[in-house]
Amino acid sequence: MDPSQILGNFASVLQIITVVIALLGWLQTRRLDSELQKERQRQAQLIQIVLKNIQTNAEIALPIRLRRSEVTRSEVQGLIGMVCVSGERYILAHLASPVFGEALEKVKASATDDLLVIPCSNTEFNQFVQLT
Repeated sequence: MDPSQILGNFASVLQIITVVIALLGWLQTRRLDSELQKERQRQAQLIQIVLKNIQTNAEIALPIRLRRSEVTRSEVQGLIGMVCVSGERYILAHLASPVFGEALEKVKASATDDLLVIPCSNTEFNQFVQLT
């Protein structure tokens, strides 16, 4: 075999390897694109926020649902402020607890939870407008 023939065979092998690598890259890109689309759909799911009286089991569903990607402590507190009767700052002990932060993280990470329940005492619950 002369050197040009060896070089030609080597170039052919490199071309085949390049095609295989390009095909694998394309397949990986398609898989990642599919996963990204699913994650976007999950993040766009609407989450209902409910204030629940732990003594009477009465509930107030907040008038606006948040997208899963928007469920943050500040957004939830802003929505709760919309239904406060007095127009002043409301008091909810649960919002300062680590349990509330864990519930937020659970809703944000989940693909199925679409409800965030905030437990309230009778006194706390009476601060809010009963929406019908």
